[in-house]
Amino acid sequence: PERLPPKIAQFAQDVAESKVRPPCPEIDERIGVDSPCEIGLKSASKASFLLWGDSHARMVSPQLSKIAESKGLKGFVVVRGGCAPFSASAVVGTLFEMPKCAGLSVRVMQLLKSENISHVIIAARWASFAEGSYYRNGIFVTNQFDTGSDAKDHSAFEHALRRTIDEIRAAGHTVTLLGPIPELSVHLPNAMIKALMRKEPVNFSVPFSDFSRRQFYVLETLKQMGAVPHVQVLYPHLQLCNTLTCETSKDKMPLYTDDNHLGLFGTDVINQTLTNALEPRNTQPLE
Repeated sequence: PERLPPKIAQFAQDVAESKVRPPCPEIDERIGVDSPCEIGLKSASKASFLLWGDSHARMVSPQLSKIAESKGLKGFVVVRGGCAPFSASAVVGTLFEMPKCAGLSVRVMQLLKSENISHVIIAARWASFAEGSYYRNGIFVTNQFDTGSDAKDHSAFEHALRRTIDEIRAAGHTVTLLGPIPELSVHLPNAMIKALMRKEPVNFSVPFSDFSRRQFYVLETLKQMGAVPHVQVLYPHLQLCNTLTCETSKDKMPLYTDDNHLGLFGTDVINQTLTNALEPRNTQPLE
């Protein structure tokens, strides 16, 4: 840090402080705990919603908590990094099963049966499950969800998501799906710091065509899910992108803390999407 000029050192510190802190770190990675993580107005008599997903669900949990508190709502959070938010009965074979994710969907279904939850919000890094690859700093990295066939990957993803939604709806709950966040070709804060050091441009916006190409099948699948009764699909990229680019910074500060997770600046930008997620009657069609 001492190598950085004062202004850039302050920038680096501000970026570090913008990283999202999970609301319940002591519970976050322990699926079997009796007391679920609570967000929103914790003094409320009952939890009315549940947030479920991987690290992208964890990413939005603090901002969602603030919004819920302002509305007098309490909710539960069940998240684990890298774990697909699909019910155990919805997976095809062992494609979406991982040892560290064992019991996650069971925990969700238990909460839905035992609590007064009426609404389930699901968020994930969808393309990693639909395409069988991570987009890591501009490089595609095959992961455990790859079958060796794009068609099989897509089919398994659609089947698992549809079956999961059907189970939640059958239990009497409404569903909100949060769409994908644009992925970047760089670790954004590091790239911006290097650019500032070199007195180079710090614009690392992403071509909208790159986002559309990467998320094509995900967006098509989510559009189908949005036609299912009592399911709404919200698209945070509509607040991050225009028809040409997806912005990665605002007021000279990065919206991301790496190449795919929004920080506090970023989740503030998608505040309206998260507000709508707590209001199941609202819908936001994909243009």
